[in-house]
Amino acid sequence: MVIRHSNQLLEQLSKVESKIQLIEKLMEELHIEGNEEQLIRALLARKYGVLSGQ
Repeated sequence: MVIRHSNQLLEQLSKVESKIQLIEKLMEELHIEGNEEQLIRALLARKYGVLSGQ
């Protein structure tokens, strides 16, 4: 059971990493300078309707 959950977690983390790499590539292509972490937080907040700073 632990192995199955570990595999699922690894799969989800791999998907997240792939999406982060896509964001970084897009930022580079669009010549956007800044903190990737802040951008990702802002995008997630916008997607899920969370106010920034919370």
